[in-house]
Amino acid sequence: MAAAFFILAVALMFAGHIFKVKRWGLFISVYEKPLEYNLLNALAIGHSLNALLPVRTGEIVRVIWAGRRMKNGYSFALATVIADLYALGVYRPWRFHGAQQRDLPADQHAVYPQR
Repeated sequence: MAAAFFILAVALMFAGHIFKVKRWGLFISVYEKPLEYNLLNALAIGHSLNALLPVRTGEIVRVIWAGRRMKNGYSFALATVIADLYALGVYRPWRFHGAQQRDLPADQHAVYPQR
């Protein structure tokens, strides 16, 4: 039973990587035709390093790895990685704003002065 769950987990993780490569490729395809093999390698190396190193170091390696293989270079790779992370929701701190406000009683919510 445990082996079946492991195989299912690996298959779902691989499927997630494929979908993420497809989404990242959509950002790149505006300017050049991306090679999905290179994107998958960059993503896999980046995720592996994110698991081992702190502060999302794998994203930097992902930019370098993909930038070497793109016609538009490192700056374009950096822009597409940032756009991909933004689309993923990593850099959206306001999504937790509502959760912090919900726990307060009604009289303690922020009151803005009227003009």
